[in-house]
Amino acid sequence: MQFALWQHAEQIAGAATQEGVAAACVENGSEATGSTRAQEVLAQLGRSVVTNAQVHIVRTATVARVEVAGSVIAVLPCPHFEVHGVDQGPVENVTQASPAR
Repeated sequence: MQFALWQHAEQIAGAATQEGVAAACVENGSEATGSTRAQEVLAQLGRSVVTNAQVHIVRTATVARVEVAGSVIAVLPCPHFEVHGVDQGPVENVTQASPAR
């Protein structure tokens, strides 16, 4: 049972990182919007499975990277399971087209 919860928590962490990267990579995205989106996903999907979740995001001019780490809720006294997700993507840079000649 604990292993199944860990697998589910890993999927939640992965979804949170993907959504965070998507929000941070858009043209007007930021570290704040990416972090907020990742935290929203964790709250919606992982509230009862992932505890002590932390989101770390770095956005440069070219790439955004999101890391999510947390603990898996324990159903039995057993070893402590951790989850960790990482995702990154290129930041959108919209350029204006050259005028037609």
